[in-house]
Amino acid sequence: MVMLDAAYPATDKRRTTVSIHVVKKALKTGDYAIQGYEDRCLVERKGSAREIAKNTMHGKDRQRFERELVRLKEETAAPVLLMEGWPSQLLEEQESAVAVDALIRLLSMYGTELLLVPSNTLRQRRAAGEWVARLLINRATHGNIPE
Repeated sequence: MVMLDAAYPATDKRRTTVSIHVVKKALKTGDYAIQGYEDRCLVERKGSAREIAKNTMHGKDRQRFERELVRLKEETAAPVLLMEGWPSQLLEEQESAVAVDALIRLLSMYGTELLLVPSNTLRQRRAAGEWVARLLINRATHGNIPE
């Protein structure tokens, strides 16, 4: 959970400092959100291609995963699934490749965006955290921008 103190429009040319205070607490739905803006964006995290394969291909795990996606869709305007890893990791094994097709179908069915971020090194984990924070801040301050 992130608490947002300040933000300016992305088109504002001034440099902006945003103060983020991270609060670790269980969320009803998702793993990351900005406090008070959960209806704008929630991020559900999956740690690996193996977890995605398990969540999309195996009976009870798939049912639980679909319930998570339904809750995300019902509770926020911008549901996001964050997978830590590289896109190539999703295609390395036969079952994983089939899981990619299942994942794409589920994300389409439930209107969920996929964000793939590497997180093997400390630098990558920090960059992933910053990326998620920026995504949440922009969705909180600007909502879903129509294309």
